[in-house]
Amino acid sequence: MPEHQLPTRLLLPFTHGVEMEALDSAMSLSKARHATLVALALIRVKAKRRRSEPRLEQVMQAKDFLEAVRWKAARHGVPIERFEVETPDVVQSLDVLTKQLSCSGMVLFVRQGRGVLLSTNEIACLVEQIDCTSYLVHLKANSHPLHERLSLFLSWLLKRRVSPDGRPAIPQAPEQSQGPKRGESRREEIRAEELREAQRMHSREA
Repeated sequence: MPEHQLPTRLLLPFTHGVEMEALDSAMSLSKARHATLVALALIRVKAKRRRSEPRLEQVMQAKDFLEAVRWKAARHGVPIERFEVETPDVVQSLDVLTKQLSCSGMVLFVRQGRGVLLSTNEIACLVEQIDCTSYLVHLKANSHPLHERLSLFLSWLLKRRVSPDGRPAIPQAPEQSQGPKRGESRREEIRAEELREAQRMHSREA
């Protein structure tokens, strides 16, 4: 494709993992190129003679992806087309569908060397095998990876000693190094004072 000729239809393929940051980037690229964004959700099925049913999780993710694309496109003012295809071979299907859908460019995303919206292996195969301009976008690394965010959340949760209704949210183990609790200490002081007062009264009577 000549350098001065910009693609008018960009393909955005998807197999798993809806990433809003990637969708925003795809919208910005399409808008800058004055291109229609063609969102293609590919659902893997097993290669058998008889029709095999896809996993429900994959079907739901595909629908979430297409709905997210619709919502983002409305906000960014980008023209879109949406398709859902079942396939036993993602790379081969993309090779065929890129031509059938008249897409002269394909938007691919990676973050820290790992594929986003597609697997890392799928992206590598697409770049090597498909005769189509690939826009490989490198997303910024997450400031807090998932396992770190979970650790921070659990730490925060464990530090919450009291729930909104005033009762302990999480039972706390007894601390051996601490002294008696404030209420118990106060009761002991009162008993000691009463004992001293009784001793003084006894001394006066004697």
